[in-house]
Amino acid sequence: MLKKHIVSLCSLVAAFVVLAAQTGCSDGIAGPQNETARLESAGPGDKRKLDLNRDGRINASDLVYFAWATRADVTGDQRVDDDDRAYVGAMLGQSYPEDLAGMSASELAWVARVQAADFNEDHAVTQSDFVFYAMLEPMAQRADVNHDGYVDSRDLGEIERNLGHEIEPS
Repeated sequence: MLKKHIVSLCSLVAAFVVLAAQTGCSDGIAGPQNETARLESAGPGDKRKLDLNRDGRINASDLVYFAWATRADVTGDQRVDDDDRAYVGAMLGQSYPEDLAGMSASELAWVARVQAADFNEDHAVTQSDFVFYAMLEPMAQRADVNHDGYVDSRDLGEIERNLGHEIEPS
């Protein structure tokens, strides 16, 4: 039971980090300040796209944003698209037990499918999970920083390579 509350608390903290970053209140969680490299605008290859939360810095807040954005990929195909939206819709009303002991492999596979769409981790897929997905969907589109249609390790790598950079205002 304690583990469940810790996981929920961690999810809540991560949500606050994302919210703080999106509203410009992320100074306390920003990355390195002293040795910040300035990036110049480079047209189509502009580094602004790597500043996912738009706080003017490429930092840990952008990594948290990326992690939340990838949560919208409930089908696991590294795309966030109509298939994911349909998946969450199809799971509406489904639930799973808290105690998974004694379940068969096929039952556990079903639980995993339902859990993918249970964003608030209340053991049921409800309308609030669908609303949460709808909030994550545009985040995932922004997280596809190389615009190849996938939200994957290549996008994450690009962000990680540029951590600590500050974005010049346009």
